[in-house]
Amino acid sequence: MAQEGVQFVNDPNDRGGPTKMGLTLGLMKNLRLDLNNDGIVTVDDVHLVTEEVVLDVYRKEFWNRVKADTLPPGQDVQTADFGFNAGPSRARDMIRKSPNINGFALHQIAYYLSLADRLPGYVGFFRGLTRRALSVLAASAALCEWYETSQAITRIRFMLAEADKDSTFRGIFREKVRGALYG
Repeated sequence: MAQEGVQFVNDPNDRGGPTKMGLTLGLMKNLRLDLNNDGIVTVDDVHLVTEEVVLDVYRKEFWNRVKADTLPPGQDVQTADFGFNAGPSRARDMIRKSPNINGFALHQIAYYLSLADRLPGYVGFFRGLTRRALSVLAASAALCEWYETSQAITRIRFMLAEADKDSTFRGIFREKVRGALYG
């Protein structure tokens, strides 16, 4: 919930449409989440989203569908959160490719980078999605018995901090992350 924010947002670059607390109009239509019970899912329903609604959707549609209860502590949170952003099937595929939470976070950032490369409107979301992946990694690491950060994760955290401080760095952030991921 901390990553999503509580405000209603209608960013024209977000293909999911109007959003509140991470629930987009597109997702709500797919789930037939008619909160005002008028028979259709519209932007009015997005305005009615509460934390309780989000947590219920998260549990039913993402936590359960990625079978997070079967995953080790840390990987469960990471996988369900990525499922919330990219879909449960992508999250299940990602967990198969990622032997540990560092690897998962790096694959996640690489996925967000590919989105920004393919969809020009998503370039503006890349830094926030990277921040989200690193925040979830930090929370996931706290749940693990053993955790050691990778050099690539350390470099990306540093670059994100630089981009937050210096607006001129923001323009090259994506390319710097690409270098950290792929050498």
